[in-house]
Amino acid sequence: ETLLELATDIRLAGDKDTVQSNVAFIYKGSVSGFVLEEIFFTSTLTPEGKQYYGMPDQYVKITNNSDETLYADGLALLESDFLTVQKWDYKPDIMNDAFAVRAIYVVPGNGTQHPLKPGESLTIANNAMDHTTVNTNSINLSKADFEWYDVSSNPNVQDIDNPEVPNLDKYYCYTKTIWGI
Repeated sequence: ETLLELATDIRLAGDKDTVQSNVAFIYKGSVSGFVLEEIFFTSTLTPEGKQYYGMPDQYVKITNNSDETLYADGLALLESDFLTVQKWDYKPDIMNDAFAVRAIYVVPGNGTQHPLKPGESLTIANNAMDHTTVNTNSINLSKADFEWYDVSSNPNVQDIDNPEVPNLDKYYCYTKTIWGI
């Protein structure tokens, strides 16, 4: 996407509280050659057959599907507030014309810092750690290219930051704790 305008330190008024955040206005789309190769959001099962929660092993794999080197700088992960499993009666009904955002996380860089050659991929992890040390059925994400990291306002719900893996830039997120896909 082409970032047409970035407004910073905007005060947003919500139903419950007012938050101060950076907000990006992204308008013009383009065909870039990047594809979402894999989105792993369900997390794995433990050896006991239970869902592995707490330190989600979620990740997104993005691949350069073009025949030239592309730069991942500025690629954004956005979560829509519109759900396909839940129909709201919007007035006016904007679902066909707009994209309501719940989260925006962006690959940092100046436009030439994160090259991907044709066929190369990058992995963005929720928690860039070796999850097999906690759950033997899980995966090792400690060598991810990036991770999203959230500073939580709840001392009981804290994110894990791997200092060896660069964090995505967080432009906006609806939650005051940690975001998961």
